[in-house]
Amino acid sequence: MKNIEICIRDKTNRIVAWSGGYSDQELASLLARHKADGWHVSYAVYTQKGLC
Repeated sequence: MKNIEICIRDKTNRIVAWSGGYSDQELASLLARHKADGWHVSYAVYTQKGLC
């Protein structure tokens, strides 16, 4: 789909990283290191008002 990017969000739903450029192994390691912070894979949608 257009206008959708995979990102990493924290437990307050803020975008803390973009998944682009990370290998699957690096992404898994990043998520494991920040598990207590609630980091998880999510999606960001570009709209005319910005990111959602």
